[in-house]
Amino acid sequence: MLPIKSTVSLDGTLIREGALVERVARYVLQVFKFFGLLPVAVACHLAARVERWFYPVADSSLTEFAKRPTWEVGEDGKERDVSLPRVLTGFATADFHDHGPLARPHTNFGELYLKKFPDRFDPSSKFPDMWNNPETYLNLLKETGAKVFRFSIPRDQIEPEEGRFDEAQIQAVSKWCEQLKKAGIEPIATLEHNAHPLYQTLATVEGRGSFVRYAQRIGVCLKECGVTKIVTFNEVGVEGFQGHIMGEFPPYRSVDFEGAAKNFTHLMQTHNAVYDALKEIDPHFQIGCSHDPIRFRPYHKYNPLWSPIERLVAWVLTSVNHTMVMDAMRKGIVKLKIPGLINYEFDLGGPVKFDVSYLQYYSDPLVKLSFFGGDSVSRVKDEKTTAYRFRMYPQGMASALEEMASLGKPIVISEVGLDTGVNKGDDDHERIQYLNRISQVVKKALDEGINIQAVCYWTLTDNFDWVHGWTLPVPCPIRFGMYRFDYSTGEIAPRGAAFWFMRKRQQEALS
Repeated sequence: MLPIKSTVSLDGTLIREGALVERVARYVLQVFKFFGLLPVAVACHLAARVERWFYPVADSSLTEFAKRPTWEVGEDGKERDVSLPRVLTGFATADFHDHGPLARPHTNFGELYLKKFPDRFDPSSKFPDMWNNPETYLNLLKETGAKVFRFSIPRDQIEPEEGRFDEAQIQAVSKWCEQLKKAGIEPIATLEHNAHPLYQTLATVEGRGSFVRYAQRIGVCLKECGVTKIVTFNEVGVEGFQGHIMGEFPPYRSVDFEGAAKNFTHLMQTHNAVYDALKEIDPHFQIGCSHDPIRFRPYHKYNPLWSPIERLVAWVLTSVNHTMVMDAMRKGIVKLKIPGLINYEFDLGGPVKFDVSYLQYYSDPLVKLSFFGGDSVSRVKDEKTTAYRFRMYPQGMASALEEMASLGKPIVISEVGLDTGVNKGDDDHERIQYLNRISQVVKKALDEGINIQAVCYWTLTDNFDWVHGWTLPVPCPIRFGMYRFDYSTGEIAPRGAAFWFMRKRQQEALS
């Protein structure tokens, strides 16, 4: 009785595999069985439905749109190709994605490929290599007409040994930011995008202090070149989930809820300390940590057997990925309480400090449980899925924006995108449709009064994945790039989505 996901092999054979949530579901179901919580789950499910029946609460317009989207259509009945939202639009990338394990061997993800899973990496692979080819990136950004670019700074290069800074690397960051500013592109600098030096630890006061000193050194550099927007840590809920629940990221632990909660606690302690230190350098810095609100949903909405169980599993997964983060942002309390699994609470001494909500959105995954499996766990009828097995669900961003807006800070969409697992040809039709729909969602949110400052599409060029490298163990490789990157030759070529973006920029200039 486990979640099922289905993939198709190269010869067209249907393969059923344990889903991403399999291990968590197994443990959760065991707990429910041993502690007699399944009857409670069913009772709570029925009680919630009765309460909604007697005391209905109207959805907001954005929540309603997320549930029942109405996409703009033209006179011909086809979906309208809308303009870009009237905010800064551009792209995002991450250092490890662009440079790979050979260039970053002394990082946690470099070690993942070079020592733990060497079979996932071909040492002859080429990489975009942004820091050694800044002109290539700058030309691509200019070609598309990008107005904002988010990138990450590699601490392992800036500070190759703890306490020893490489001034040449710091100057490279400064020069890059100046080039972006001169080209009319606003930089967004990320201090840590998942990959970090092997010497780094945030679990101790000394380790957190070391990161603060690194942030201060970078902060001085960023102030000198006029950068104001800074992301401290990337996807602060996902790191603990992938590293301590699913075992996909370092430190490769499974169903370690306490480890996930402590990981997030240490991130927030460090973030608050970095915030204070950077504000002393420049009070105009716009600082935040990025959050991907992964909200798991039950596949069966009304099934008397599966609905309550799926809702509980989805609640557990969402608690780690999203609810714990939002509670800390609002109240300054890191709280993860799951009956029979964990009862964790830590007081940060006040709400998490931030000036901007950096939002990252890809999808709202579904949890599907079955005795015999099914055709898909990750989508409902007629929905497309990606190489990552995400459902193509752009409407979910509407409610994500609404949730983030409740924090009372302006929003920067620091990542949103779609990989080419859905594409059936070279026209990039599905990616363009997805981005077009994201534009509609952002416009609707702006019309509702939500303060959105920028949208960064993921990503400029194809990226080397965190755990699957350049290829996935399925027929569809991960390809998020607006530009195709050939890891065999190093050639870069625009995809249909890049031409779509350029066309939108040209239309803006004429309007």
